[in-house]
Amino acid sequence: MICLRFDGYPCLFYGDFYGIEPRCADEPETGLPGRKEMFSRVLLARKEFAYGSQNDYFDHSNCVGWVRYGDEYHPKGLAVIMSNSEAGSKAMDVGKDKAGQVWVDMMGYWKEPVTINE
Repeated sequence: MICLRFDGYPCLFYGDFYGIEPRCADEPETGLPGRKEMFSRVLLARKEFAYGSQNDYFDHSNCVGWVRYGDEYHPKGLAVIMSNSEAGSKAMDVGKDKAGQVWVDMMGYWKEPVTINE
């Protein structure tokens, strides 16, 4: 979450990216699988799109979102939606200048492109 927000200092731990070996073969639960593929997508989204001002949509206990509008050097912007359950849908304003653009889910969960309306 912190990697794509305006606030805070994003930090990615080695073990989260590459994984951590278990202490020993008898304790496999002490290991941690890496999430390199997922974090690579998040880092690419940060590098390419996470710039400019931010508007939060923290209006639902199971589904939060925010928009980054871009800046003069990185004008594309991004919209993030995070959910921990079935939470329905969330309308967010990404800016009138984005109307008609086609955006995609960089994480790969939503397969269909989304055309930004007015």
